[in-house]
Amino acid sequence: MSEKRNCQRIEGSLAGQYKISSVSGDFYETTAVNLSPEGVCFYSNVKIEQGQDIDLRIQLTQEKSVQIKGHVAWSDKKDESGFYRVGLTMTKAGTEDESILFAFYHERVASEQRPKKKVLVVDDEKDLAQLLSFHLVKAGYDVLIANDGEEGYQRYEQERPDLIVLDLKMPKLNGFEVCRKIRREKKDTQIPIIMLTALQDDADRLIGKVVGAQRYMTKPFKMEDLLQEVEWLMPNDAVWGSE
Repeated sequence: MSEKRNCQRIEGSLAGQYKISSVSGDFYETTAVNLSPEGVCFYSNVKIEQGQDIDLRIQLTQEKSVQIKGHVAWSDKKDESGFYRVGLTMTKAGTEDESILFAFYHERVASEQRPKKKVLVVDDEKDLAQLLSFHLVKAGYDVLIANDGEEGYQRYEQERPDLIVLDLKMPKLNGFEVCRKIRREKKDTQIPIIMLTALQDDADRLIGKVVGAQRYMTKPFKMEDLLQEVEWLMPNDAVWGSE
């Protein structure tokens, strides 16, 4: 298989349907695994010969779908999943579908080129820190982990995260002390801090707010709630306080 690509391909897993243009009948379900304005790679459960014309529908988002036409540039052997990978060179799409596809493509390319936001997780419960890291990475963030307050403060200075998830009760420096050093010693009032604690004392909540935490979440918490807080608090542009 050889294929010259002038445009960057964007990877994904987009639901779709296809049929061979010259054959009457229903569309078959498929998944588009990458695409560009030049063409699409999709799965087929049958061998499709090179040069065949294909009608392909792709569901770009829940609200947006496009239908394009193209011819098969290549078709790989079945992989371990039992499907063929088919490379389709786009030959025609409706004017509106072309606009929708190009806008979707350029938005995705721009998104992939933007640097990921960086989250620092500071928690001495290593299993919880790893679990938080897994879900944050899955949500599209870069994640740093520190397992005590002193290490967490050092990583804050060295790595310049965009947001901190900070446990309260930790060895060396507790969450209050780390937060106080960031806010008062570094005079960084910009970086969002979410403080985690197993305690439910209102006095601790008050202290957390006084030292500068934007949110205070009590363990155990729902992961989707924490991810939502991260999304709400994450700055559009990384802003660091003065040294």
